[in-house]
Amino acid sequence: MKITYLLIALISSVLIALDSVLSEAVMSAFNVHPLSVSTIPALIGGTILFSIIYGKYNKTLRKFDRKYLLKIFAASFFGAIGLFLWLDGVTRIGASKELLLSTNTSEVLFVLLLSFVFLKEKISKTEALGSFMIITGIFLLLFNPSMFSLSFGLGETEAILSSLAFAISILIATDVLKKLDAKIVASIYLIIEGLILLVPTYLFQINLFVSILTFVSLLILGIISALSVLTYNLCLKKVGAYLTVVVSSLSGLFSIVLQLLFSYLLPSVKFIFPSSLILAIAGSVFAVLGVILIGYKK
Repeated sequence: MKITYLLIALISSVLIALDSVLSEAVMSAFNVHPLSVSTIPALIGGTILFSIIYGKYNKTLRKFDRKYLLKIFAASFFGAIGLFLWLDGVTRIGASKELLLSTNTSEVLFVLLLSFVFLKEKISKTEALGSFMIITGIFLLLFNPSMFSLSFGLGETEAILSSLAFAISILIATDVLKKLDAKIVASIYLIIEGLILLVPTYLFQINLFVSILTFVSLLILGIISALSVLTYNLCLKKVGAYLTVVVSSLSGLFSIVLQLLFSYLLPSVKFIFPSSLILAIAGSVFAVLGVILIGYKK
């Protein structure tokens, strides 16, 4: 049974990579603001998922405990921050480097650190070694061989901060998923996340009225987003945060493959690649091995 959910986690990591790369393509091709690509797909995905499950879970939803709603709201709040920083970072450093720096590396470190601080979980020698390997992977990802220096700008900062926000969201969601069905949490999470993102969209007067082709693209992103959140939450519930994050750390490697594929299929779209693909892949491998070490006992 656990193998089944690990395979679902693997599918989730592919969906996360696909979501990131397609978001980069949409923002580049149609000149869409990151807030629009954050808000519209979240609302679409959440609404579609909620409408599908409502008939089956309407009794549960009518008796919904407020404390769980508040926890989902908190998870959605940090998820919304992470989502915007993630997509805005994609416009600056590209989908693959963004995922390699966040989901593939620092997010795991933040989950480990937050578990140590708030859940009083001890850090073992294996976890310390894994953390060192992840940090080594981050340095490889940031190293620019042409300038022989570390490239760390606003995009890289957003990647790190988004992973912190997502790590907090994951810990809160994991606690809620102990009591509630993953489909309920995923649908409400996405709807609240989209509603939260409507606030800065309104304040900064971002136009949400897009062309039909752009809307269809955002609709597809919404479906992918719903599937990725649903599969991720399902794995959080069944195998726990660490194993889910371990498998999902492969999304960075998948994003490189998908970025190369879409750059071939869509030559008119400008994708941003890491300064060195070899170092990016090497750094990602180091990070994945570090993640495996951290989650080994679990």
